[in-house]
Amino acid sequence: MKNFVAANPRSEDFQGERNDCVVRALSIAAGLHYSTAHEYCARAGRPRGRGMYDPQINRALSLIEGKTVEMDWGCINMTFAEFARAHPVGRFVISKRGHMVALIDGVYHDMALSICGARSRVRKFYRFEERAPMPEPVEIEIETAPATLMTQQMSFGFRPSL
Repeated sequence: MKNFVAANPRSEDFQGERNDCVVRALSIAAGLHYSTAHEYCARAGRPRGRGMYDPQINRALSLIEGKTVEMDWGCINMTFAEFARAHPVGRFVISKRGHMVALIDGVYHDMALSICGARSRVRKFYRFEERAPMPEPVEIEIETAPATLMTQQMSFGFRPSL
């Protein structure tokens, strides 16, 4: 596959890590340090050295700060090559059966070309976008009604008996 970069974002503390394709893909696509992505996955329920299932992946994605993550099933059964041509711009995590990779601006980032080739099928994908910053709070001045109107008693036309 032409659009492929062998990427290993692991720091030295994690060199013996296995089954961490989700961690690597999140790290690359979201622009996070490997240890930060590893922490998000651990908080989502990933045991060290083990893979992740969809509910854990969704939990880990929800922990990422500053990014909006959208999941889509729309390109199911597209090949990796077709998906890259259809999405030449953007940051994605692509899921195939048993593996995840990052796609940034039409280039796949993964450690092993043998696991996912151009004819691998997309199962689902996640699109990463920067979150818009929260607007600054605006102070609003509210004018209060004059005191005479607020203290005026209301008459209902009847008087309760005592």
